[in-house]
Amino acid sequence: MMERRNFVTFDADFPDDAQWNEYGDLLIPGGRIIAKTIREKLQERGVICSEVYQHSYYGWAFDADFDNSRAWCLLQVGNAWLFLFEEQKPLISRLLGLSNTTAFDNFQMKVHDILTSDKRFSNVLWYTRAEYESGRRGSPSPR
Repeated sequence: MMERRNFVTFDADFPDDAQWNEYGDLLIPGGRIIAKTIREKLQERGVICSEVYQHSYYGWAFDADFDNSRAWCLLQVGNAWLFLFEEQKPLISRLLGLSNTTAFDNFQMKVHDILTSDKRFSNVLWYTRAEYESGRRGSPSPR
């Protein structure tokens, strides 16, 4: 099986919602509005999502349930916004190497549709983990 592109970078035209203290230290990372927007648009497409919560000091996360599958989703900022999602499988499925490929591919396409149909998002590029970590150029398509 080919490695999935589950890392997607993009630019976003949203207000900066990061919060800093008087010394310039980051208190709350930016991107909460973006993460909530992606979450809401996924819910409009039939995905059941948890509330958005702060992940460590650098990002925003939520869980997404779809077609008897689950993904953990994280938004963080770098040179561009990075949204990544990882399939969360029960232990027995991991031990047996089982995966709901069709459901995960459908989820991936819902994310792609959100990022390419909303004019506030631009420069959408998809990567496998290896492509992203090696600094290779991303693909405009998840497949």
